[in-house]
Amino acid sequence: MSQSEALVKLELLSNPLLNSGAREMLASVARRLGFGDEAAGHIALAIDEALCNIENHGYARDPGRPIWISVFAMGGLASNGADSSPTSALKIVIEDEAKQVDPATIRSRPLDEVRPGGLGVHIIRQVMDQVIYERRSGRGMRLTLVKFRPGSGPGSGAGSHAGGVPGSGPGSGPVSGPGSGPGSGPSSGPGSGAGSGPTIRPGNGQGSGAGGGSQSGGGQSGGSQSGGGQSGGGQSDGGQIGGAHG
Repeated sequence: MSQSEALVKLELLSNPLLNSGAREMLASVARRLGFGDEAAGHIALAIDEALCNIENHGYARDPGRPIWISVFAMGGLASNGADSSPTSALKIVIEDEAKQVDPATIRSRPLDEVRPGGLGVHIIRQVMDQVIYERRSGRGMRLTLVKFRPGSGPGSGAGSHAGGVPGSGPGSGPVSGPGSGPGSGPSSGPGSGAGSGPTIRPGNGQGSGAGGGSQSGGGQSGGSQSGGGQSGGGQSDGGQIGGAHG
């Protein structure tokens, strides 16, 4: 299997009942590829935030819209019977058909504002090593997340940083996902945010930001929206996240 070929392709509906199944499956895949429990938990948390953001803001809580998740093993896969995994990182691409927003406006709400919600973008940046929001061609948004195995890449390790992707620029979205069309969700679990996943989210419906190819670093995450409304024109806390709404 080449590194450009998706290891996992998942199509599900924008129903919060399916979130726990998606996040638990991806966390399990990460563990099988050599990621520790902490890193796998970070991946599950980021997936949960991103899905909640798409569902609540991108699709305005319409439970019947499509979401696509593709997972790529960077560095390759171990052969049968191998003692160690060559996988250096997981790249996870989340796409939707929600309303497009400007990646430059995606940001979390100020941390000194004490109120529920609005921290999805901030959380995703804190737990993943690379975060890119961009517009898909035609319609919808794409969020690309990368998590390095500890010691195998820049910014890797527990409590990863959320720096931008080296060498990539605005509009440089990595792998595009499967074509559009309503999807059927995988096995459902308890409601989003709760359930048996290793994630506990402050507030409900926080996710990542949508974008047009900008990277999330420092204070701005290209195109993503934070919290509960659309983050267009510099607004925070309330934006949509197609594939990335926060």
